[in-house]
Amino acid sequence: MTKADEILGEAFRAAMISAARNEHAAVEAYIDARARFVNALLDARQMGLANDVHRIEALVSSLDAEFRGLFASADEAALYEFRLRGERAYSEMYDAHNFTSAAVCYSDAKDFFASAIGAARKCGRLDEAERLLRRLDHIRKVYRSQFT
Repeated sequence: MTKADEILGEAFRAAMISAARNEHAAVEAYIDARARFVNALLDARQMGLANDVHRIEALVSSLDAEFRGLFASADEAALYEFRLRGERAYSEMYDAHNFTSAAVCYSDAKDFFASAIGAARKCGRLDEAERLLRRLDHIRKVYRSQFT
């Protein structure tokens, strides 16, 4: 077993274990595990390891399927994923070292929240869409008051 296999297996197991606890932990673990998979995939492609590329791609597909299976629909899975990604981008906005980096994080947050709002509407969760819209409005106000 290669080091890449160990890392990927660990990330995959962490995602599935967290899924059993609650939705937020499942989404967080999924995003982290998927990021590890993508990094390993890029490394394997750079090194020309075709067998590893195919194996990692299969693991990514499996992880994606497992993640979607935790939710009632793909739209509900997207809702949770985009909401968490939006919150992460908002948090990273505060850690930015300059206004340009803050603007990139703000743009990411807006995009993720817009996607989460769309997914909430597709799921028929209009109350959640409204809550996300208010959260996005808050983020806009914070960005405009502190970073422009």
